[in-house]
Amino acid sequence: MVSFGPGSQAAGGRGRDQVVYLHLGTPKSGTTYLQNVMWRNRERLRKQGVLYPGDAYPAHYWATLDLQEADYLGHNYPEVPGAWERLVAEARRWRGTTVISHELLTRSTAEQAEQALSDLAFAEVHLVLTVRDLVRQIPAAWQETVKNRFGVPFSVFVEQLRDPEGSEGDHGRAFWRMQDLVGILDRWAGGIPGVPPERVHIVTVPSGGGPQDLLWRRFAEVIGVDPEQIPPPPVEANSSIGAAETAFLRRLNRRLKGRIDWPTYERLIKHHLVPKVLGGRKAARRIVLSGPQLQWAVERNERMLAEVAGRGYHIVGDLSELNPVLSQQQEERHPDDVTADELVDVALDAARGLAEAAAERSGRLQELEQRVRELERQLAEAQRERDEAWQAMRAAYERPVLRHMAHRIGQREPLVMKTMEKIVEIRDELRQRGAK
Repeated sequence: MVSFGPGSQAAGGRGRDQVVYLHLGTPKSGTTYLQNVMWRNRERLRKQGVLYPGDAYPAHYWATLDLQEADYLGHNYPEVPGAWERLVAEARRWRGTTVISHELLTRSTAEQAEQALSDLAFAEVHLVLTVRDLVRQIPAAWQETVKNRFGVPFSVFVEQLRDPEGSEGDHGRAFWRMQDLVGILDRWAGGIPGVPPERVHIVTVPSGGGPQDLLWRRFAEVIGVDPEQIPPPPVEANSSIGAAETAFLRRLNRRLKGRIDWPTYERLIKHHLVPKVLGGRKAARRIVLSGPQLQWAVERNERMLAEVAGRGYHIVGDLSELNPVLSQQQEERHPDDVTADELVDVALDAARGLAEAAAERSGRLQELEQRVRELERQLAEAQRERDEAWQAMRAAYERPVLRHMAHRIGQREPLVMKTMEKIVEIRDELRQRGAK
């Protein structure tokens, strides 16, 4: 029978009151899905003794950038300085299990990994890697690269993976830094202080699919919580797009040539055009490897799994699930085979989507402008009424009969006297303004 809770046997714990699970990634292996589950269920996790720290959803992202002393595509987030220290301090105060999760942790250098483990030395540290096969990861990684403003063709990207040390291998080196399980674990678990194999957990994401909540159930087993008590939300439609859509976006990036800054691109293209327009096209066909590139990826995947299998890590699932399922189906496509007609069709949909977004934005601006005009009219009316009231009070007070009557009433009614005193103050102020 499986027991749940911090430090439980299912979680690989040893009974310490503080345990930290560093979920390193890998990118495109369901990391965002898991982070969404934990962020939305923070209170339920706390009831089971598990802390998912941070006061904002991107807190783990900011902390990772802070640990690595990095920006993102040239953009510096003001929340980054001190973010890693804040996350560690929150974990230090928690007497139980803490989960820190971000896929960019995989790209940390050995020195950065050593610093992170040293900062977390107050707890028993575990490493968690969620993993998919390379045949799926390579197209997904290329697509993510394109969604982040790059314009490298798919075949060129794959060739850079095959020769990452070549003169044009920047994307290749970045890919392997975040996808090579052996290299990641050498940097994180092989140094000093290091992490022993029994505290390294590899969660497999099956090639052939499975229940929607399978990944969460496996991850929950690792961190020692009962998944029945923390049901994940339905899997949301992600921003994955097809071969023709990605080919179009790559060409758009080359035309833009960095003319808009990253925050604008992220808002307009990555978080609007991609998921809400290109991601909803019914004709989208999945990106696949083919020919010699496919054969190379299969062999590279086999070598990596063989190395990992001999290290004694805790496998949740089965490494055989990471053997790629090779099925060239009608809905699959190599991006280099996309035709001009397909690109035009995608471009028209993209133009329509951006035009609709612009029209909606214009409508909101018109509503705001109309509201501002109405507020300005109300303000002018209020100022006019105030000026008329002052003039009326001034004229009334200048009449001796009315002033004498007001003083007699004020002797009997304190409220009237206070009002008269206020009128005197206003009169004196008006006289001073007139003198100026």
